[in-house]
Amino acid sequence: MIVDRGFKPAGNFHDAKRLSEPLSHYFYVMTNGYGAMPDYKAQVTPEDRWAIAAYIRALQLSQNAAASDVPAGAQVENLSDITERLGEPASYAGPWPLPSTAINAKPRTEIVAGAPAQTPNPPSSTPPGRRTGAQP
Repeated sequence: MIVDRGFKPAGNFHDAKRLSEPLSHYFYVMTNGYGAMPDYKAQVTPEDRWAIAAYIRALQLSQNAAASDVPAGAQVENLSDITERLGEPASYAGPWPLPSTAINAKPRTEIVAGAPAQTPNPPSSTPPGRRTGAQP
């Protein structure tokens, strides 16, 4: 939705540029902001920023991981075995589909006592503050 309103799409953590960035790059961006992204130094502690950066790297590495990447002697379990051992439903080990309501959401109407129900205007593809059509 924000792209439809004129903002740039978020970066892909799995493209070559982001894969080649050092871990400190993500910490720096969270601390100081980048482009349209504000800084989060007041909201996220330095320890948590490093943890988030490490998590981003773990997600990057997991996309192309192979069994040979696992250190010798480390135990790797099948997710379905872990699910069964914990007594969780077998469906926890499978892909989790998005709820259809999130995909096909319809605009909600607000009902105010004594006022007719109104359907909100659909979002405009023109960013706020930009004019379309003729000049005034």
